[in-house]
Amino acid sequence: MTESHALSRVVSIGIWVLTGTRDELKGQEGISHLLEHLVFKGTKTRNAYQIAKSLESLGGELNAYTTKEYTVYHCLVLKEHWEKGLEVLSDLVSNMKFSRSDFLLEKGVILQEIAMGDDNLEEMVFDELYELVYEKHPLSQPILGTLKSVNGMSQKQVLDYYKKTYSANNMIVSAAGNVDHTEFLAAVETYLGKKKKTRINDQRTRPRFKVARKLIDRESEQAHLLLAFNAQL
Repeated sequence: MTESHALSRVVSIGIWVLTGTRDELKGQEGISHLLEHLVFKGTKTRNAYQIAKSLESLGGELNAYTTKEYTVYHCLVLKEHWEKGLEVLSDLVSNMKFSRSDFLLEKGVILQEIAMGDDNLEEMVFDELYELVYEKHPLSQPILGTLKSVNGMSQKQVLDYYKKTYSANNMIVSAAGNVDHTEFLAAVETYLGKKKKTRINDQRTRPRFKVARKLIDRESEQAHLLLAFNAQL
């Protein structure tokens, strides 16, 4: 999918993996977000430093984010480097490789993010809102997961999730800017054409919501969360 802007000097490219919080199994809340972090630890062809410098050295940007609906890997590059940008993104979603130490390190980072979550009032409010109005539906779970779910996650679970959900039939590739549609399609075929397809069981259900009201004492909530985090460590 492309959108042409002939006068633009840059190209924005994204690979949308159609998996997010609402697709996570019970006890694996936060696995999509943890996986997003681990993808940048290395691939079969690049280490973490090489990933970081791959587009930055060309004046480009590389990043990712996780939502309740999908996980997105995206870059912004000069029009001359759009194919390099696509190649790097394709490498990330196809060839992830990380060590045991990387896995434990990123788990620790996310556990700390969860513990300090009350510092971001906007995220805290929306997490509370979703938990209240959607109750036991997967959409009620926070994107980061919980201290219990992230702490109990295994390296094998993450790798299995990557192999299952980061498949050719579960992705959308898009570009906007000074790029030719035909050339872009040919490059996508080159870098992702041999990517395996997997059987994706679409278990998404429409949530029911309820009207709710809750008063949050921020200081006591934060103290409770920090105590829980310290107990996990």
